[in-house]
Amino acid sequence: MSDSALSTRINAARQAIGDSDELQNFIQTLARRGFRFVAKVEENNSVEGVASATPSQVVPAAGPSAAAERPAIAVLPFDNPGGAPDEAYFAEGMADALITSLSHIRWLTVIARSSSFTFKGRGLDARRIGSELKARYLLEGSVRRAQGRVRVTAQLIEAENSWHLWGDKFDGQMEEVFDLQDRITASVVGAIEPSLRGAEIARAERKRPENLGPYDLYLRALSHAYAYTREGQRL
Repeated sequence: MSDSALSTRINAARQAIGDSDELQNFIQTLARRGFRFVAKVEENNSVEGVASATPSQVVPAAGPSAAAERPAIAVLPFDNPGGAPDEAYFAEGMADALITSLSHIRWLTVIARSSSFTFKGRGLDARRIGSELKARYLLEGSVRRAQGRVRVTAQLIEAENSWHLWGDKFDGQMEEVFDLQDRITASVVGAIEPSLRGAEIARAERKRPENLGPYDLYLRALSHAYAYTREGQRL
């Protein structure tokens, strides 16, 4: 397995258990050595028992109400400005890989490919797409290739206001196309997850207290937990 593919798997594992490159509460990176699982493991034979966790690892309980409150993101088909067929498959593969990786973020709902790809080439604005897909966020981008190199651009949009939340570009060689897709996918997901969480916290803080739901309360508490202050931990 290549280094980039291994990094993708580690990032997916961290996202699945609420860890991250910054926190490393569960999976620790050891320079020039590899990775190590460092969290304390306790056996719990109780059916109703749950493992204890720090605030940064807690997610809202699963269920219809929690699922309805979770924000949704749609990965739109990546543009292929060159129009070459061999570039089109790479552009579609990038979107597919991003949909799969984003689905590992437990607090996020990801719109299915069969729905988001119906907007390919339709040229609608972000508000219209977000409304039709019931998606709060859109991830879009493009793929350009020249002389054996490829450049992938991606941007995160808040659909309701057409706000640009994040954007970046990624370059690489086309010799190892799947490794390149894995590396770019890991980089994009790792970059937009904090942006999405920050946008959700800001959104919850703008809501009136009487309109707050369980997920909004969780986000407000999360902002205090991330402050790492004595006052924040008491709230």
